[in-house]
Amino acid sequence: MIAEDLQHPLRRILIPLGIGLIAVAALSRAPAQAQNEAKTYIIGANEGYGVIDCLADGGVLAVQMPDNIHEISHALMRMVAADGPWADRLVPIAKTRTLVGPVESYYELLQGCCAQLDIWHTTYVHPLQSVNDIVRWFEGSALRPFLKALDSAERQAFLARYGAELAAAYPLQSDGRVLLRYPRLFIVLRK
Repeated sequence: MIAEDLQHPLRRILIPLGIGLIAVAALSRAPAQAQNEAKTYIIGANEGYGVIDCLADGGVLAVQMPDNIHEISHALMRMVAADGPWADRLVPIAKTRTLVGPVESYYELLQGCCAQLDIWHTTYVHPLQSVNDIVRWFEGSALRPFLKALDSAERQAFLARYGAELAAAYPLQSDGRVLLRYPRLFIVLRK
């Protein structure tokens, strides 16, 4: 993962943008081991699109970013963070969540450096067995910063409260499942 590997050669050519996942094909000026290979990189927040300069003519950059910060699942994370004995530690975390910009900002940023540019939103709908599955889904991603700031007892209390709020917000479907909406922004450009 480039975001955690300060010595990774591509880290030095990335400039800030806030991209979540980049798939790069047909690199031309990248480090020797990456030349002309299709590669997938997980990019941390506030890193990003300078890799376009490494694309060969006709090379493709594909980006996908979760765009769920405004979904009820994430709004409830922030609400629970702000309303509890942990608020003094969790509210600053809630305020620093990365936002995906409007499609127009990505269009304006990228349209001048490529021959073809496609940008679109897709919302995946995941049927899950229960709200506990929503909690587990986000424990490895969006909940991590909140949970890291809490001790074991606080984590249990936070997750119990979050689960209860989710249960009130996500109605059961006729088959007993809940539907988790998961919007993503996609960008594909050809140099």
